[in-house]
Amino acid sequence: MSVLKFFRERPAWRLATGAMLLGFAPIMVRASASPPTTTAFYRMLLGGLMLLSYLAITRCSILVRKQILFALFASGFVFAFDLFFWHRSIHLVGPGLATLLAGFQVFIMAFVGIAWFGERFRWQLAVAIPAGLAGVALIIGVEWSALTPQYQIGVAFGLTTAVTYSIYLLTMRWARSNASTGTTPIAEVAWMSLACAGVLASLTGVTGESLEISTGNEMFLLAGYALLAQMGLVIISSSLNKVPTSLIGLLLLLEPIFAYIWELLIFGRPVSVLEAFGVVLALFAIYLGSTTSND
Repeated sequence: MSVLKFFRERPAWRLATGAMLLGFAPIMVRASASPPTTTAFYRMLLGGLMLLSYLAITRCSILVRKQILFALFASGFVFAFDLFFWHRSIHLVGPGLATLLAGFQVFIMAFVGIAWFGERFRWQLAVAIPAGLAGVALIIGVEWSALTPQYQIGVAFGLTTAVTYSIYLLTMRWARSNASTGTTPIAEVAWMSLACAGVLASLTGVTGESLEISTGNEMFLLAGYALLAQMGLVIISSSLNKVPTSLIGLLLLLEPIFAYIWELLIFGRPVSVLEAFGVVLALFAIYLGSTTSND
């Protein structure tokens, strides 16, 4: 059995692979010498162009309906701020914690489901919220005032990422649900990526960050980041409707888990037993929160 056939017939493995790819993405952000917004810009610009090139080579349509295009541009606008805050959080608190905090979007999505879509409040959410807060408290330290201002800002940026990512997921969900049968997830992610890159370019003008890349090695790293991250997004998007919802939450936890593992291995980040327990507790809370729509 070929590798492609193996993953085509096993969507759960495909979803897990996408999550693991995204788990390495924050490591590349941390390793980049470029400013945070610049790194995000090249991820989305190069990633969008790569996806459109793939569609052209395989002779697949790159067209989407005007109504969907508007939703994709709105998604790109929101995702630009998602990356804006996430990249800064990565540099301030590390790839592992920044990605873990972004995973708290499951609680926001659960509350949106209850408030706007009439979903029932379930016991999982009541347990998950305090467990998640306790886990984060163990990771960053219970004494908030003892943390440096930069670390506090990094935590705040990570939680803001969870908010912006939730809005992004809702707009992409609307686009996917209203897409025509001939539209591929690759085309949708490609157009969203280019719209996002345009917003990020504008943000660099506000923050004063330069889009200039100093070395060829840096451009190679940014291209690798773009390829890795966009592949992960496409793989996950193509698997979501083929994997049981209860399993999706568990498999997507591979992203923050691997972000932590890679950070420990590559950057030699020290971790205490108490912090490790906090990570496990927070991951458990995120998984439990992701199952609130299921009995």
